[in-house]
Amino acid sequence: MRKLFLITFFVFLIIGCNDNFSPFGDYKEDYVLSAILQGDSLVQTVTISENYIDTDFSNIKMNRNLWVKDAIITLSYDEEAFIFNQLGNDIVKYEINNFTVPIDKVIKIEALLPNGRWVRSFTKSPKEVLFRGNSDQFIPPDDNRKFFSIIWQSFERDIVFIPKLTMDYSIDKNGVLEKHTIELPQNFVSSNGEEIPVFPSPSSQIGISFQMKALDKSLKDIYSNENNKSSYFINKALKFELIILDQNLSSYYLITNNILDNYSVRLNTTEFSNIENGLGIFGSFIKQEYFMYLTEEYIYSFGYRVKTN
Repeated sequence: MRKLFLITFFVFLIIGCNDNFSPFGDYKEDYVLSAILQGDSLVQTVTISENYIDTDFSNIKMNRNLWVKDAIITLSYDEEAFIFNQLGNDIVKYEINNFTVPIDKVIKIEALLPNGRWVRSFTKSPKEVLFRGNSDQFIPPDDNRKFFSIIWQSFERDIVFIPKLTMDYSIDKNGVLEKHTIELPQNFVSSNGEEIPVFPSPSSQIGISFQMKALDKSLKDIYSNENNKSSYFINKALKFELIILDQNLSSYYLITNNILDNYSVRLNTTEFSNIENGLGIFGSFIKQEYFMYLTEEYIYSFGYRVKTN
């Protein structure tokens, strides 16, 4: 629940067998709606598929998924309503543009299918967190700690957070600045003689720490012998991104241990569904940012230069 934001969409519906009737059990038509409102995008996407079993014994096709076309899908909260536009042929999806996920709002989605069936659901978008004053702002910490931390206060219970810390830098190649961004790990662990980075994972914890030795190694590892160290310009600002899942997505993650978006839903009816008159999931997430700053002395200690703009 990092962005959340995966290109191929697979929906799997496991249908049990009833040996007393047929090897396929009782057939039940179901529709799977997937709608994850993304707080780091202005484009929101919905997919709907129909699931069934083809009982032609000469051509058995289990759990075949058909994309549903010509549905009328509406998203609404407060007094506002937004209608999705249909896109695609082989893989049908519905989109709305310029939609910002609101903070702490009850949002409803309704889909009128071509056969007259209604599918609907509700979600409540997350509240923002408050980054605490005891979070580190300058790195390295001035008390010579071997780690630095970001701590926040959440105003909701049982919410899952997805943290990410990144650093920007540029390499001067013949007068042209080549820009790069890397994700910074929390730590490195040794495995079979190799140093393996350990990146943050989704959790309900309201804080996270990064080892200074991991940051040291990450800064050393960006250097290539093909370039002079003085051609490296390090941006002092480290960007910490926090994706906050709503209750629906948090529940899905805590039950299945999977993070999903509209293109990566793996669905089992015994796991999680919050769709009325159908199957699937409707949820939302928001993203907040917090900035920390590398000291110039720390950057200079690697032989690099400070990016000033």
